[in-house]
Amino acid sequence: MRHTQIFRTTKTALLLMVLLSVGGCASRYQKGLPPGMANRTVTPPLVPYMTKLEAEGERNWVLNLDELSVAAMRARSSEIAERALDEATLLINQIFGSGPDTRAARSIFFSENAKIFKGDPYERSMAFFYRGVLYMQEGDWQNARAMFRSAVLQDAFAEEEQNRADWVIFDYLIAVCEAQLGRDFYAEQSYQRAMEQYDAMVNNYREFAGQRLPTDAARPPLPRREDNLLVIVQSGAGPQKIHAGLYGEFAAFERRSSNIAAPAVRVGDEPVPATMTDSVYYQSATRGGREFDRIQGRKVIFKSVTGAIGEVGVYTGAIVLAHSDHHEEAMAGAMIMAAGLLVTVVSGLARPDADIRHWRSLPDALGVAVGSSAAGARRVSVRLNGTTTSATVDLPPSGHGMAVVLAFDGPDPMLLLPQGNEPLEVTE
Repeated sequence: MRHTQIFRTTKTALLLMVLLSVGGCASRYQKGLPPGMANRTVTPPLVPYMTKLEAEGERNWVLNLDELSVAAMRARSSEIAERALDEATLLINQIFGSGPDTRAARSIFFSENAKIFKGDPYERSMAFFYRGVLYMQEGDWQNARAMFRSAVLQDAFAEEEQNRADWVIFDYLIAVCEAQLGRDFYAEQSYQRAMEQYDAMVNNYREFAGQRLPTDAARPPLPRREDNLLVIVQSGAGPQKIHAGLYGEFAAFERRSSNIAAPAVRVGDEPVPATMTDSVYYQSATRGGREFDRIQGRKVIFKSVTGAIGEVGVYTGAIVLAHSDHHEEAMAGAMIMAAGLLVTVVSGLARPDADIRHWRSLPDALGVAVGSSAAGARRVSVRLNGTTTSATVDLPPSGHGMAVVLAFDGPDPMLLLPQGNEPLEVTE
């Protein structure tokens, strides 16, 4: 009886210790809004995003800022989108990997999602991409170029060398910025890098997905200072992160869009060749292993080994207890069984499940259409997945800037336009 009481007391103490540790970890997170979003007034459609941003606090600030930025762009609240992306990219750029939350996530008894969300390389790259596009719409080519360079840098953190810095669109948009700044030599350099990646991407994507990237042109054209229209196309729904492995210890990706649609872009009745350059799903699924995958592997080993030891202990103790003829043998069997139960409890507390938080509002693929047309108010239309979205866009004179349009796909397709331009209709 005394040994049974000792076992129960030890088990209870262990559970209380782990629960207190979890509570201590959670209390370290800062609550409320990030500094740059405090006292910001938003339109009604964005209120739920702001509420979630405040309620979930620091642990999910980057994730919720990312989601808010896309919702704000869709609501044509570019100022809120800019502020959200400014905060997200600032947080991403902060040194991470050694804070108390990350140390907790490395612990056997904490799930990986205990750490502050920063996103996988493809998600971090997309935050800088969107901020760069918004700078382009303001005609701020230098800051836009800096954002796209940062997007390239974030992708350089992919674990597998062959999948580092292999986006096409980032270098292509750097080339656009260089051309608009009158730096033709650097525009050509960036364009050549983009085309090397595009040629590789066409082949790699065909092998990876069993289909080609649909294009109206073999390659996107070399950007020129004379170009006065850039349409950036987004197609489909981005990847979904799921659990994989024996205990859900690894993060894997499912594709939510079965095919990348070929876009059609027109200015008035004139077609502007559009090229799909990148697959966001491809970027997510080919990121390679992560440091946390190795940590997750150690957690699985611990859980498997302790689980097996616990089962053996309980089974052996039960046999000894059932076949004992003396008090001492019965006590020994009970102690073996109690030890096995304790190890089983510890095994059950191990948390190898991977972090599957992810940026849900990303597209499946990206593309570009670049061209030059007569200056003035022109009708620009984008047809994607059977739906045409149109807007009247004020095109500047050739050589005096560029109108940048960001096209969103989905159930509610829309065009994000530079300030002062108005959308028209959405037609089937």
